[in-house]
This record gives sequence, structure tokens and C-alpha cells, in this order.
Amino acid sequence: PSGETFASAPSATGWSCALSGGGTVLTCTSTAAPIAAGTSLADVTATVDIASSAAGSLQASATLVDSADLATAEGATAAVDVTATPVLHIATSGTPSSAASGTHYGLTLSPSLGGSPAGPAYNDPTLTATLPSGETFAAAPTTTGWSCALSGGSTVLTCTSTLGSIPAGTPLAPVTATVDIAPSATGSLETGASLADSADLATAATATATVDVT
Repeated sequence: PSGETFASAPSATGWSCALSGGGTVLTCTSTAAPIAAGTSLADVTATVDIASSAAGSLQASATLVDSADLATAEGATAAVDVTATPVLHIATSGTPSSAASGTHYGLTLSPSLGGSPAGPAYNDPTLTATLPSGETFAAAPTTTGWSCALSGGSTVLTCTSTLGSIPAGTPLAPVTATVDIAPSATGSLETGASLADSADLATAATATATVDVT
């Protein structure tokens, strides 16, 4: 079905196999003809790749045909329920393009959970921001829906969701923290941010923000 493809045409004793239809159709023709009635045929095993965007019940169909001998075709189906992979997004704002050493600014992290409300729920997403040398967070922010803490000498901000299981498409509150620039800081300072949800096998989303300090 749509959402699945064969990885490659398998090699099986007694069969010659090939793919068509963009890798969605596998056709195997016997190489052992003629075959005596009652003869067991070798199994054919093929690897099926599920697309990262696939979701729902996917049903594959199979047939065994011998039209030359006027045999009645035999059919079978196999279904698999696929859960869509969670999709994470993160953006940053508030970082000035340039700033003076010894000043401060507000860094806002805006996370979001992709997918429709019918998609998979998210569990305990974690928001992380890591400052470069020359910057520190003034304090751990207090934000609805998040529990935040500082580490690494106040250079790492980690916020864990307190909402439990979150339906896909649910808006998440942005997190804003004050960043202090050291009096001795200079040059281009880059902050890295990420949104992760390893419990649900989601690929972490990342973003960066850069300020030129003079």
C-alpha cells in the first residue's frame, strides 16, 4: 500500500523476482517448471520499508497465479498498524544581532509538536538551551507547563514538560530566559537549543541563535 516499499528484490531458490511500481510491487516467477503436483515451493522473504510519514492500517495483498494451467488464483492479505513518528519543532527569538559586553537580553525558545490531533501523543518533551563561553543565564525561568533548571555553571537551561501525555498539535508555552553577557565577552557567541522526546522515538529538533558582542 501507499506508505510502504520493498527494499530490494529478494533472491529465493526456485524463483526469479523483480520489483515494479516504484518498489511497491514484487513479482516472482518460478524457475522450476514443470512442477509436479504436491511439490513444496520455497518461501520468498522480502524486506518492507515503512515511510517515516506513514500512519494507520497498511494492508499488503499477495496472489499466487498459474493461468497457463487454468488454476484458480489464491490470494492473501497482511496488515500492519503504523504509528506515525512524532515531529518536533523549535525556534528562537529575542537574540539581538549585536550587543555590548556586560549587558543582557531575553532569549525566547518556542517549541511546538507537529502532527494532527489524531496523531500520536507526546510524553515528557524536554527543552534545552546551551550558552557559549561568555554568557550565562541570570536565573531559571518560571513558565506554565515547564519545570526548568540550570546546570553547567548556569550555561545550560533544561526545561521538562509537566503536562504528561500531550496530544499532537497541542501548542506549547514558549520559555523566555534572561541571558547575561560577561564584561570580558567578545566576538560571535552562538547559543544552541533543542527539543527532544526520546521516549517517543522522535528526532530532536534544533535551532541556533547568534549575537555579535563588542
